[in-house]
Formats: sequence, structure tokens, C-alpha cells
Amino acid sequence: MVWKKVRIDFTDRIKCQFCPQPITSGKGIVVVNEDGEYAFSGPCCAKKAKNVINPTEKLIDVTKGCLEYSVTSSPSRILSNSDNNPLIVLESNDYFDENAVKAYLLLRFEKLTHIPAINTVTSSKLTEIYNQYKKTDKISEKDKKYLEKVMYGENFPKFTYKNLQAVYAADFWLNLFIQHNKAEDLKFIESLLKYLHTWLMLTPRQI
Repeated sequence: MVWKKVRIDFTDRIKCQFCPQPITSGKGIVVVNEDGEYAFSGPCCAKKAKNVINPTEKLIDVTKGCLEYSVTSSPSRILSNSDNNPLIVLESNDYFDENAVKAYLLLRFEKLTHIPAINTVTSSKLTEIYNQYKKTDKISEKDKKYLEKVMYGENFPKFTYKNLQAVYAADFWLNLFIQHNKAEDLKFIESLLKYLHTWLMLTPRQI
């Protein structure tokens, strides 16, 4: 069976596809075979040519989101949130390359589509780019320039690359907590998840 690395993604505890060791870090490397079957691999196994056909390829990583106070907002703006500024951001600096572009499209059109608020801002151009990417696995230079404005622009701050990664991370960890603590009082955690899905952000007090 021939396997190919696809991306780095979140996962619950699961056995590595290529060895008996479980993946316990909360994220792993998604692999796919010629039959279209998906599985997870640990980082060491994914570097071995005997396991995958692309052991050295740089991968899309959708696990970089984290919860922290916005470093660009003043305290008064953070507390009031009057400018609709997202309060969950990435800890790393902005970067723009083909993997970042592909990760953004993956988040926007696949990973976060279960959140209704994601669909409140639509763009025929963005949808066209995504559909073309799914067909060809390529993105033109012209489309990259458009995507850069969408990913890092100020018109829709909650739909920037930073914020969508943070939303994805928060959504995963909150849902995982609920899944593994069903015997506990989950009202607060469930309220956080509902707020996140409604506003695509969490407040400093919630964080």
C-alpha cells in the first residue's frame, strides 16, 4: 500500500498507521493511500521513505492557532471590542506562501463549514479559486495576490488566516474536552463553544 503525506492536523489519541505507538500529542500527520483512505502518522514514521512517497515534503499545517490576547489592540479596545476586532490570534508572525494559501482554503471551505458564521461572508471569487484549486492543486499568481488581501486584510478581521486558525484550534480542543468529560458539568465549556461559533472569537475573560 502506497501512502502520501497530506497535512498536519489535530487528532484525538489514535494509533500511528505505520507503527504500534499511539499519537498522544493532540496532532499528527494525515496520510492518504491510492484508495483514498486517510489515516494518521507520527512525525518520525512520516519521515521514512519506506512509509510515504514524500517524506521530505513541506506540509500544510492547520494546527498553529492558539488563544491569546490580541497584540495589536490597546487594552481599552480589547475590553470594549467596539471595533469588532478578533481576540484570538496566532502566536507566530504572518507568513504568506503556497502552503499558507492552501491551509487557508482548507479552513475556509472544509474544516470550519460546520460553523454557520463562517458562511455569513461569501465571495464568488474566493469560491472560484477554491474550486479551481481542488481540480488542479494549483493556485495562480494572480489569485495569490487576491488571497493575500483576504488572508491578511482588515475588511473582515474574523476571516483572516490568523483568526481562522485560532478558531479551528479552539473548536477542536473545546469539542475534545466535551467528548472526554461527559460526566462533568459542561455548561461553561458549551457556552464557550456556542460563543465561538457565533462570533468567531473569545473574549479575554473567557480565555
